[in-house]
Amino acid sequence: MPIRFPLARLLGAAALVALLASPAALAQTVSGVVTGEGGAPLPGVNVVLDGTYVGQATDADGRFGLDVSFDRGARTLVFSFTGYQTRRVEVPGPTSSLAVSLEPDVLSGGDVVVSASRVEESILEAPVTVERVSMAQLQQRPSTEVIASLDRLKGVDVSRSSMLISSLSTRGFNSAKSERLIQLVDGFDFVDPTLSLYVGNLGGLPEIDLAGVEIVYGANSALYGANAFNGVVLFQSRDPFQDQGLSVTARGGERGMMEAQGRWAQRVGDRFAYKVVGSYFEADDFISANYSTLTTIPGNFDGGALRSATDPRGADLVNRYGEVAVVTPNTCLVPAAGGCGLTIGALGLEGNVYTPGFSEGDLVLGDYRAMAARVAGELSVLLADDVKASIVGAYADGNGIYQSSNRYAFDGVGSRRVGATLEGTDWAIRAFANDSEPGNTYDLGFLGSFMNRAPYQDPDTGEMIMVPNGAGGTRPLIYAERYGQVYAATFAGARQQGASVADAYAAAAAATSGIYPTLGDPRFDAARDLTLANETPGSSPTFKSDGQIYNLDGQYRFDLGGIGASVGANVRQYALNSQGTLYSDGPNSPLVCSGGTCTRETRDDISNYDFGGYLQLRASLLDDALDLSAVGRVDAFENFDARFSPRASAVYSFGPADRHNLRASVSRAFRQPAQLDQFISLDVGSLLLLGNIGDGYEGLAFTPTAATGPVGGPITIDPLTVEQMDSFEVGYKGLLGDLFADLSYYRSLYTDFIGTRRFFGRETGDTPNPAELAAPPAPSDPAYANRTRLLQVWTNADQEVTTQGFLASLEYRVDRAFIPTVNYTWSDIEEVDDLILGFNTPEHKVNVGASGQIGPALGYGVNYRWVDTYDYAMPFAEGTIESHGVLDVQASYDVPTFGVTLLAGGTNLTDADNLSAYGAAPMGRILYAGLRYNP
Repeated sequence: MPIRFPLARLLGAAALVALLASPAALAQTVSGVVTGEGGAPLPGVNVVLDGTYVGQATDADGRFGLDVSFDRGARTLVFSFTGYQTRRVEVPGPTSSLAVSLEPDVLSGGDVVVSASRVEESILEAPVTVERVSMAQLQQRPSTEVIASLDRLKGVDVSRSSMLISSLSTRGFNSAKSERLIQLVDGFDFVDPTLSLYVGNLGGLPEIDLAGVEIVYGANSALYGANAFNGVVLFQSRDPFQDQGLSVTARGGERGMMEAQGRWAQRVGDRFAYKVVGSYFEADDFISANYSTLTTIPGNFDGGALRSATDPRGADLVNRYGEVAVVTPNTCLVPAAGGCGLTIGALGLEGNVYTPGFSEGDLVLGDYRAMAARVAGELSVLLADDVKASIVGAYADGNGIYQSSNRYAFDGVGSRRVGATLEGTDWAIRAFANDSEPGNTYDLGFLGSFMNRAPYQDPDTGEMIMVPNGAGGTRPLIYAERYGQVYAATFAGARQQGASVADAYAAAAAATSGIYPTLGDPRFDAARDLTLANETPGSSPTFKSDGQIYNLDGQYRFDLGGIGASVGANVRQYALNSQGTLYSDGPNSPLVCSGGTCTRETRDDISNYDFGGYLQLRASLLDDALDLSAVGRVDAFENFDARFSPRASAVYSFGPADRHNLRASVSRAFRQPAQLDQFISLDVGSLLLLGNIGDGYEGLAFTPTAATGPVGGPITIDPLTVEQMDSFEVGYKGLLGDLFADLSYYRSLYTDFIGTRRFFGRETGDTPNPAELAAPPAPSDPAYANRTRLLQVWTNADQEVTTQGFLASLEYRVDRAFIPTVNYTWSDIEEVDDLILGFNTPEHKVNVGASGQIGPALGYGVNYRWVDTYDYAMPFAEGTIESHGVLDVQASYDVPTFGVTLLAGGTNLTDADNLSAYGAAPMGRILYAGLRYNP
């Protein structure tokens, strides 16, 4: 049974303790003002009593006031603000006139990060490559979606299925599933439990509540667990104790874009604080219209040559859905006793004839609205100055088009997250639960395919044609049958009258052109509505999936004889239920065959678990010039053997104020196959996608160009195991006068790399029968369920896979008004045969940008991103993404009298062919304008 954490009880206990708690000593007031350049007051500066959670932000006049106990002597206040150097001020006793002046930070090198080592440290001295983007920088960046905007960072790739559905990756292997990188909100993982993916930022934080984003590159399993394989992204929220009041943003723009976000945070007395956050975004999504011929479908090849997308026999195209073969060379024109007197192939027809299918625009009714509605809240209580308890909750609902094995129209996809945290300055305990619901989501490929089965209606009269049902009655003729009848009859008639094969193809295509309805035709609405209303597993394009994740983790930091130490552990439980619409459960449970009879196991839901723990040690040598750290973690899995993931690193700091830092690290990471990889069972028509945690498969080799059948001898597909990666990295990060530089090189060796493999086989894994490829059993035959067909499963590569890369970023401060930046990424992978790896990453990528503050009111940000040509492969489609460049610009103007900032900007200003996932729609230009209110 799934573990269910008593979050309500934890909240009640925390509140009770807080009510009973009393201060250890009488608090006294420390108040004052914080100023910046030219003595101007600085609003929004975080003022925190060192070693505690007591703090607040300065008001519009730069003033603050804290209750501080001096029973143990002088105390230290920490003043921090984006763009300024953090300052620590010792206060000997109560005062009402403390004056603190902050100096502008030279460059980004003054940032403090927590993600690289799970402890606070200067970004200059972090042992691995890490980036931090502050709230102020995020607000200055032109974007319509926060995750998509991160592709301006070096080494970060974003795969955009649609306007709001974006996926992150670092160091290659980009995909719409973000399966090798984890994303956390204040330590809570918001992965969708059903789909094993991050649905953009739908389950994350509304941007108005973001305090900053940290990205740790590469192998981080040692600290974060098995799936922190190629990186970690940590979204940090604004603390209601330190950041209070009302914040509002509103924007509108092209494509009917409307966005509103709001945040209210309030401190109640000295011990309680709460916040409520909400956001709503809506716009016309970009619709895919790539009508190239799919290279992954055997029927698209004639004699080894890829069929043209304009072939009069039709073809299976990237963004048309529901093309099914209705006429083959074996189609019988003249039945004969015991066989067929004349096949259409005898008249010259070669290959299969496909129905035309339906466009993505038609299937989503021509106007698909991307939407994200989110609401979140937090209640926090200080049990002591250095102990805080919090309860958080978040709900999101949204629409978007997601791409993986097919394209899916998310319609009302919902996610819920609840969590509780109890933390001190050196320890933390967290519990959270994620829940997902599919809403009215449907598979575009399935919708198109199943619409072929809708009753055919005459385009002129709207009448149906009735045909014998084989049981003495009648049934409606369906669209696929009608198309096949007309095509075969027209082709045969033309050939028998002396037409050439090419002319017969053209005549048949013309005769069938009006059979299938398109958007605006009442017949189309009838077929679509009837298909979506069908809830029969195996015949329905909709999902009924419901999944949960339950997680408990903790961390403790302590001193071990002068060596800094930290330990942590977590346990996680997955609960999956798709009712047979996505996973091998319900009516789609694993197939078991014996004596020619096949039945399915009884499995109402699927459960899975993993747990692990780590120990980290850190020491400083050579008068603190050399920092050494070592960490090791053990993870155990329900379906796989336990694994050990270590990391060792060294940072050498030198020069004035340690402005130069050399780093080196070696690490090992593991990736547990995603829940989809383990348990999927999805028939997409042209092939069957299956999980692979059983006994493996016996199969026949497959190549797309082999239209006549399998190539080569029998093959064996072993069951999945955990993927492993060993990596080393060297780098430099430092300040060279007014130039901030970050350079790194990495090399990674993957073993048991998880990719997909296509082959001819049986669902049960038994030895296939090649004869069934040419003459498959009839659907009424008991052998049909376990027939030989094209399968795709997730499996491990036999050979090792090596990747390497070089990352460089430079930031130069001319003055406050002009800060130019440039970064470059080189990514490389060795060629691997016969496995669809999906590196999906350009070899070269460059970002050039600038930002600044002109005078007291005008700010701006501009970025130009260029990516090299690269190949992109996912189960849905494989193809080439051409080189392109994207220009983004935003300007803002502060009106402090009203607490308002006006802004205007645009993404992809030149409307370039901005494509990041083959088969998805290019993200075109969006111009927008709006305001921020933060008095």
